[in-house]
Amino acid sequence: MGTHLAVACTDCHNSLSLPEPQGGYGSYTVNGTVNNYNPSFASLEQFEDYYVINVTSSSNPLDINLDWDNDNTANIGFYLYPPDFNPKNGIRPPYYDGANPTNKPEIYMNSEPIEGKWILQVYGYNLTYDFPGWNTWGGVLQPPINYTVNSTYPIQKKDLPSTPECNNCHNSTASGAANTKYEIPDWNPGFAHTDTNKDGNLDIQCRMCHDTMHNIGIKICQNCHTSAPTNHPISDPSFSSYKPIECLACHGDPHRVTLTGGTECIACHASPTGDNIYPAIDTASFGKHKNINITDGMTILQIAIVRAAITIFQI
Repeated sequence: MGTHLAVACTDCHNSLSLPEPQGGYGSYTVNGTVNNYNPSFASLEQFEDYYVINVTSSSNPLDINLDWDNDNTANIGFYLYPPDFNPKNGIRPPYYDGANPTNKPEIYMNSEPIEGKWILQVYGYNLTYDFPGWNTWGGVLQPPINYTVNSTYPIQKKDLPSTPECNNCHNSTASGAANTKYEIPDWNPGFAHTDTNKDGNLDIQCRMCHDTMHNIGIKICQNCHTSAPTNHPISDPSFSSYKPIECLACHGDPHRVTLTGGTECIACHASPTGDNIYPAIDTASFGKHKNINITDGMTILQIAIVRAAITIFQI
């Protein structure tokens, strides 16, 4: 059962309610740039801008005018959804005027508009008929395009729901279940845990361990590591019963595991009991240094030298 099932949608995303632009019949102007977005790993690919137009009276006309850069030859435009639009039953389909670069601005006029919130959808793709291979309408996404919308009723932009990074909520300063010991990486690029192909980049996708965001969980190590690797200090069958917290005592941060990423090697080498294949170290011989962590910032070569020194010392 995912822990996010009890979280309200608005705890992670912005409000889903529509804004209520204030004002009466008159002249209103908004400027925007369609396709001007920076998507993250889990975000929607937004190539449309949305606005709410609040028609407060049916006795005054609703006039909408969309214009864009004079030097831009793209055929952008808008769809307009009236308050009683319902995609399920096809009542009142969206209006579309169909301007083009040589015949713009795009204009919509309604002398008796329905009162309520109209949705204006400005799209940022070059819409053309007889799209190659389609024999129908199609569009090609364009670079950012500046545009202006004029309306006779108050108009306000409505942003699409946002998708935060995990570490916006889960970090070392958070309280309760959101508190984390280690830094959680961003969803973008969305890879962590280990470098499987040795190219210097982490390769395990977040959802391989955590499932989907709305039903997020934490898998145990054995879901992927089904048996003990060769020469692993913990052998089967004990390996299969180890809990993640026990594995991480040696391997450290689960989002960037290392061969010896724990906090204290001596603690595991103090006794020859159990599945430990390495010889025990007489920690009493180290005096006040018996709790030293030989992996703290040291290379494999340095660790080998220390181990050799310990062997000689014991002899």
